[in-house]
Amino acid sequence: MNTKTILEIYDDVLSKRLKRFPLQTWDQADSRDTFIKLMRYLVQDKLNWDRSMFCSHFCLAIISTYRLNGGFGRLYQRNIYPMITECFPEWNIRAWEMKKSRVPEGFWTIKHSIEATTWLVEEVLQWDYEKVSREISNSAFHEHNLGGLLRIRNANAVDMIIEAYPKHDWSYLKEREGYRITPKQAARIKELHRKGYNQRELSKMFQCDPVSIFNIVHKKTHQHYDVFFRF
Repeated sequence: MNTKTILEIYDDVLSKRLKRFPLQTWDQADSRDTFIKLMRYLVQDKLNWDRSMFCSHFCLAIISTYRLNGGFGRLYQRNIYPMITECFPEWNIRAWEMKKSRVPEGFWTIKHSIEATTWLVEEVLQWDYEKVSREISNSAFHEHNLGGLLRIRNANAVDMIIEAYPKHDWSYLKEREGYRITPKQAARIKELHRKGYNQRELSKMFQCDPVSIFNIVHKKTHQHYDVFFRF
């Protein structure tokens, strides 16, 4: 009679003393608890990862490499984020913190977008409203794994800030980003500037702040300016 614990069996699978887990391992009433125990054993005891290391390195390939692919597919249908939240609830990991994993399909609702934006501003950047007005950009979102948020919501950093903090007056931020300028207008501004119109003439023509014209012409606001305007 086999009296080995599930952890001992897993060690045998990892060392290839066993080709696979015993039949029905992932079809029992407690299979999910078994998988959670093994995943925690792998991450915390075998790999010796803390929360930061886990968020930086964990991905689907890890599950396959360390022979847990069968249970993952059977119990979680290969959906990585629900598995993470069940296996490591104490870490309170947000989907966008997983640097090598995509957020679940349909994840970027208004609620999650606001949560991610406030996390970026308050926990990561730790900026006050004045600094946000002066320095926030699409690049801040991209640098902290939130580029997908902007892409899925078809938005830019300004849109997300205004949505997350609707009670604050963001007039300066809107002007700095050329917020009232449409993509077609921005393209036309660049074209006219190449033809010799100066920035003051263009600001009168398009009825916007000269700073907005300067940012459009010189792309000084942030690195991903032309991603938003799609020139």
